[in-house]
Amino acid sequence: MRVNGINIRGVSRRDNTHFTKGDVDALIAFYSTPTGQKMIKEMPEIAADAMQSIMPIMRKSIDKMTQQLQEKITAMLKDSDGK
Repeated sequence: MRVNGINIRGVSRRDNTHFTKGDVDALIAFYSTPTGQKMIKEMPEIAADAMQSIMPIMRKSIDKMTQQLQEKITAMLKDSDGK
């Protein structure tokens, strides 16, 4: 079965570590419904909205980690110069 051009059954055969055959059958049944089709249509916008919301939080964390790494590198270089 194809959903939006993707062969779901083919994908499940190649990577069945997350979903059982029953899971895939249930997903196919769901995505064949009007609600499932709406989910397929809306999911890119939902994902984009989520990314837009999380990016400021991620940026703050990345900036903090970058600063900490720079401080460690500076300390290591200072220690190696003193030896």
